[in-house]
Amino acid sequence: GKSGLTILDIISKDIGIEVKGKEMHPICRRFSKLPVSRNDKFVPMYQGQKCVRVRILEGNNKMSEDNKLLCEHEVTLPNSTSVEQTAFDIGLSINLNQIIDVKVTFDERNELSFSCKTTQSITEMPVEIIEKSRQRLVCLQTGFQRTSAATRENPPQQPLTPDTIKSLEKLQKVIDLSKGLSDYPKEEIKNLQDWINNNKNSATLNMVEEKINYAIKLAGPWGIVLQEEVKKL
Repeated sequence: GKSGLTILDIISKDIGIEVKGKEMHPICRRFSKLPVSRNDKFVPMYQGQKCVRVRILEGNNKMSEDNKLLCEHEVTLPNSTSVEQTAFDIGLSINLNQIIDVKVTFDERNELSFSCKTTQSITEMPVEIIEKSRQRLVCLQTGFQRTSAATRENPPQQPLTPDTIKSLEKLQKVIDLSKGLSDYPKEEIKNLQDWINNNKNSATLNMVEEKINYAIKLAGPWGIVLQEEVKKL
């Protein structure tokens, strides 16, 4: 293998449960990095309800029937005087072996656990994209040492701070990784790159951070992956 390169294992489909209206409520979102643990709070549909059927679903569709049923388990509800008092927490934990541990918790003394297995293939972030990104970052870092003619004619009022330089590196990494995403707007990649080229000697930290957040938001579900890669810098 190629040493020093990172491969991210992610799930390509939402994992969640069926809720009112026969709809799927995602708990672990697609493109989440593995291992992952998420939880959410729910209430029964009506007061005095004796039990709920927890149906674990896999898929990216709104309606339950359009997704794959992985497993289901009937959970007896404790007696209470209101729906709110019967609120319970459902937590999902997915490991690298694609095993989903489900935990239904009413309080510290009343919980139920069971497991099932996801059928989806684990997706890996292509190492080629990450490798190209790192090569580009080396060029960008050396570029900070050069002074263009335009900069000499219009020098910035003060030099870039180390935090601003680091943020510019992060923004460049987001741009480079985004080039490998088929759904990412190509025009925005060009605009972001032009912004770096025009502002790398005069940008402020706040300006760069705003651009990073904007660039990650454009990636949609892949934004989670971009955030994880940026954190490594």
